[in-house]
Amino acid sequence: AQCSELVLQTSETLPLQLDGEPFEFEPGEITISAHSQSFMLQRATDQAGLSAAIDAVDRVMDTGAITAEQRNLLIREMAHRAHRTRRRTETMARSASFATGMKLSASMPVLH
Repeated sequence: AQCSELVLQTSETLPLQLDGEPFEFEPGEITISAHSQSFMLQRATDQAGLSAAIDAVDRVMDTGAITAEQRNLLIREMAHRAHRTRRRTETMARSASFATGMKLSASMPVLH
């Protein structure tokens, strides 16, 4: 479950850290609330996912948040990692096929 605010009530003194500084929190109430939203990236498992990532980088460049040079560096790194992941997956599939005489499972992601 997700929430935007969490309230903790304590009846005992708690050892806490705030910005790396230790202190003792006296009995009372602690309110933790969401400040802003963060976005998480996850590995693309197919060409469509890689295309969507490239489109996202292009949109960020269009807003002026990154330069064309930064965009190109990001795209180059994404292509390098996708190629390396594809080679690793294909090597694992060949090894498994050779060792067991079985074919690559359809559920195993292979990037093209």
